[in-house]
Amino acid sequence: MLVRSHGDQALLSNFVITPMAFLGGTFFPVDRLPEWARLAVDLIPLTHASRTIRQAFLGQTVDVWRLVLLAIMGLLAFLIAVSLTRKAVD
Repeated sequence: MLVRSHGDQALLSNFVITPMAFLGGTFFPVDRLPEWARLAVDLIPLTHASRTIRQAFLGQTVDVWRLVLLAIMGLLAFLIAVSLTRKAVD
């Protein structure tokens, strides 16, 4: 509801989604980042999704708490989206 054109969507992608992909541990291990950066990276949902997918793919035990955290983050994002949509309609 906040994006008015395709150009705005590209800006959103360039400044939000792309950095999340790079910082979320998708392309490199976040274990080598400084402690303060690792704390910030743990706030990115893609970090937990990447780790969970990697664990499942490698046959490791999937951390259930990451799945719970992803569900909570998804619920919060959904509630924010509903709120923004209601404001845009009004």
